Amino acid sequence: MKRIKKLYLENPIFKFMASYSAVLLLPLIICMAGYQVSFKIVEEDIKTTNLTMINHSKNMIDSQIQALNGLVMQVATNPTITSIVETKSIEDKMFYYEVDKAIQLLSTIVRHTNLKMVENIYIYLEHVNYVMTPLTLYKADFYYEHILAKDKALYREWTTQLTNEKNHDKYLVEGDQLEHRQVVPVKFNTPASGAIVVELNEEEIRKFFNAIDFNEGCYMYIEDEDGNIITQLPKEEEIPARIDFADIEGTEGIVEQTINGQKMISLYAVSEVNGWRYTLVLPEQVIMKDLLGLKQFTGILFGTTFVIGLWICYYMATKNGRPLKEVIKYLKESLLVSDLDSDVDDIDNLGGTISKILSQNHNLQEELEKQQPLLETAFFQRLIRGEFTSEKEIDLIAHSINLTIQSNKYIVVNYRIFANNDFYTIDTQTLKEVNVTLVLIKNRLKQSLANKMYFYEVDYLTTAAIIELNQESDYDIFNQIEAIDKRIIEEYNVTPSWGISNEFTSLLEAWRGYEQARKALKKGVEIEGKSILCYKEIVENTNQYYYPTAFEQRFITYVKGTDATNLSYLFEVLSAENFEKRNLEESTRKKLCMEISSTVAKIAGPDNYTCYQESLEQLEKLMTCGDAESINEYFEKLYEIYIELGNDFKKTKSQSQTKLSNKIIEYINEVYVDPSLGLGMIASKFNISEGYVSSLFKEQTGINFAEYVESYRIKKACELLMDTSLNINDIGQQIGYNSVQSFRRAFKRIHGVSPSELRKKR
Repeated sequence: MKRIKKLYLENPIFKFMASYSAVLLLPLIICMAGYQVSFKIVEEDIKTTNLTMINHSKNMIDSQIQALNGLVMQVATNPTITSIVETKSIEDKMFYYEVDKAIQLLSTIVRHTNLKMVENIYIYLEHVNYVMTPLTLYKADFYYEHILAKDKALYREWTTQLTNEKNHDKYLVEGDQLEHRQVVPVKFNTPASGAIVVELNEEEIRKFFNAIDFNEGCYMYIEDEDGNIITQLPKEEEIPARIDFADIEGTEGIVEQTINGQKMISLYAVSEVNGWRYTLVLPEQVIMKDLLGLKQFTGILFGTTFVIGLWICYYMATKNGRPLKEVIKYLKESLLVSDLDSDVDDIDNLGGTISKILSQNHNLQEELEKQQPLLETAFFQRLIRGEFTSEKEIDLIAHSINLTIQSNKYIVVNYRIFANNDFYTIDTQTLKEVNVTLVLIKNRLKQSLANKMYFYEVDYLTTAAIIELNQESDYDIFNQIEAIDKRIIEEYNVTPSWGISNEFTSLLEAWRGYEQARKALKKGVEIEGKSILCYKEIVENTNQYYYPTAFEQRFITYVKGTDATNLSYLFEVLSAENFEKRNLEESTRKKLCMEISSTVAKIAGPDNYTCYQESLEQLEKLMTCGDAESINEYFEKLYEIYIELGNDFKKTKSQSQTKLSNKIIEYINEVYVDPSLGLGMIASKFNISEGYVSSLFKEQTGINFAEYVESYRIKKACELLMDTSLNINDIGQQIGYNSVQSFRRAFKRIHGVSPSELRKKR
């Protein structure tokens, strides 16, 4: 060490060499760190883009699954079909007449369903051992052997599995066929009399992932909550390995694992609708192909630069007698005429490569902007389904997709063209004409109404418009739409049908406005010569109970959010709609009671539902009485059940958060010596966002994340100060501080004295 110091002090060439080397290394290190940060950002962007693509496809499949569930429940709860399923003998002459009606009804329901995922649907009648399809009636054994082309030896097992009471909203794979099964009737504690089976077209599911290139070792699979494979891509090849999610939490994320000796990046998203997990597995060299090439090129470039830099340092050191300015000028001139031109070209190429990355990021931003219509569609879909829990949530989501919705009153207008035509087999030319007509009507609405409005395409013939009202009433809107309707008929020779909801003052009520407009539109189509109908003009069917799907969704949302105020409001609406506006018969009241019990089962789950079953049975007796006092008592006790459900859900969620918080604290206590410990490190470890880590930690512990880390490190520092002879610098490094100055400031901030002073006092 002394010899090196002497050489540095006495040898001017060595002094210049050391100085210039330090000047060379500092920018190289800074640049390398900057490139590493850039690479990390681009890498995360690539992963996030693929995850966004998976979520988009998942949401589209969820929409189809929800529609399919609605179709199956429509069939399962239809009185005509239920009656056929529960028939125990075919000797009755009316049996085949009723079967014919049921087949026609099933055919109509299937025809009205625009679900490409549905490949086949049939109903198994256990008591009479028949299978009913939208076309005809078959003996069950004949249908199994000749239509389904299955092994006759497995027939008994097939019939037994069909009526298994576990087949409630069940998706499973039978051989090469993906099926959805629903036992009938849909009643709790009632033996199954049959089953509805919907055979799904896996090819249609896989089409949602056409944008993914499954070459070079990429593969994807969808699994249900029990870990059963629903489908996979590529279909022909066996999945090399499945990701172990036992210790992975969260509904979406990115996991890096080594599979068969190869580093793989796994991106997953979990459906909130049915719990299916969508997992895409990509080899790192595929997803990061361009980035890895850039990294390799950058490493070679920096190595070359370092070698040349050392040569330049030596060259400059030998010119110790010249002024620094002349040395720099000389080096610049020598670089222009030397043989280093190829290296200069490499630098130019590096600049071009970085420009290309920036250009790709710009293109990605433009692509995200193109997704704006899809984001708006998803927003309004959630709005009319009643999936938002508060006005604040609506405002935040709307702001995130650049929507500004501000008004005190709203109405929903549903309009449909070709109301009496189905177009279930439609050619491309007709579809284009329909789209053009809908665009013309939308433009006419925008031109004629000064109100701000938002459109949502219900289907290819029907559009819903949420219209902001300023000072106008819905009566003024009615007159304006009447004028617009006449103009459309005159200009385009098309007669639309219109349904107008009542006014509502909160976007949280948009789902109800949509239901009213939908019902008004449907009723108006049935009335000849009535192309425009307001909901207030409809005389409700007093024999039909009120409990729409969107209403049930609101119940579930408010219970899980423990929102007692809005929950109480929904009970008022339910009571008014069913027992003030309607005069329900006893059988209809029982059906309403069954629907409500079904909602409780959905929230509580099969394991916890038994806790409420006895209470619900007692409530059913109150509903059967039908008098006002019994009905009021029914809703009061039902409200208590829902509040209890919400508290149970909140307790379960709180326990889960506490468990996660404890895991985070244990992990901090293990790795506190790592200087890079921070929110990002914790978020990466537990596959959650940094914001969620921060808010969860504050909520569970009462202090900020940074405060806890700092206090724990200083606590360990105090132990080292008392129990060891380590100097202050070494202690700071051992507890995770990069510099002794940072350690001293943190220590004094907590204890009010420096580490040295505390050691002397003790």
